[in-house]
Amino acid sequence: MASDESDSFVISRTGNGDWGQGIGHARLEKDNSGVSPVIGASADIAFAEGYSAAAGDDSCVQYIAIDSGCGQGDVYAVFNRETPDDSLAVDLDISAAYGIDNVDIAGLDVSGQGANAVLLVGAADDNQVYRSYDGGSSWLKSQLAPTGLSATQVVMSDGFVAGGVAYVSTSGAESALSISDDGGLSWHQLGLIDTTVEALVDLAVSPRYDYDATIFLLTWGGTASLWRSNDDGWQRLFSSALGGVDGLDYVALSPQYGGGSRVVYLAGYSDGQPAIWRSADNGRSFERYEVPLPADCWVMADDDTLF
Repeated sequence: MASDESDSFVISRTGNGDWGQGIGHARLEKDNSGVSPVIGASADIAFAEGYSAAAGDDSCVQYIAIDSGCGQGDVYAVFNRETPDDSLAVDLDISAAYGIDNVDIAGLDVSGQGANAVLLVGAADDNQVYRSYDGGSSWLKSQLAPTGLSATQVVMSDGFVAGGVAYVSTSGAESALSISDDGGLSWHQLGLIDTTVEALVDLAVSPRYDYDATIFLLTWGGTASLWRSNDDGWQRLFSSALGGVDGLDYVALSPQYGGGSRVVYLAGYSDGQPAIWRSADNGRSFERYEVPLPADCWVMADDDTLF
């Protein structure tokens, strides 16, 4: 990646040849409009699996993430062309579905190739992670973003398309190394968590602890956090570092938990109002419910009934 302070280019060198000798430069065009973004902060490059330098082979594509430093970045797919033709760079507009024209990107990884390539990218100015399962044609952002102020780097395990895991690192307050095992849609903090624990607020133990060794724990230290412990150690699943969560007071499990059930309940406050959160997938994701009064104590009757 190179910039002359006016335009930004992808330039290539193969073997002992000169830069741009066999493969033409690709000029980046913001929103495919003819205006080139300037690389003000950083760039990241990822190669699709099976990449080769064979110019003109559209199955061999590289992906470029741009952090302009001023909100004008994005992710581009670059297709090689033999000189004297220019190579082709296509702005993938990863945030267009959310009404955002451009977004600076700090980290990028790709698994697979062509129309089936999976791309995972981390934003530079916030903690959002975006994912594409079709080579960049369409994008989803995380339903449960990692905590922290900005996503820095992302990486996918081998075989991610077949259901592998992914990791993201973040920076700033409440940053951490986070893990996702659902294709990058929800992220849980795995380690190196920049948080404080001053008090243990509430505890819920699996009714089948002898079999699954699972404990849920609420802590407070300026930020409320929900943790889960099992044979893999502690993970932070949910916290008031996320938007729309003011605080968490109680955690409870369905009495059916540990069989076919993985239902978890939380009680606390959201946007200044009492709220209850329910998870049907062991804390991977939560749905929020407004309630008329704050909870002082409660009992779970089954997966769907609580008093």
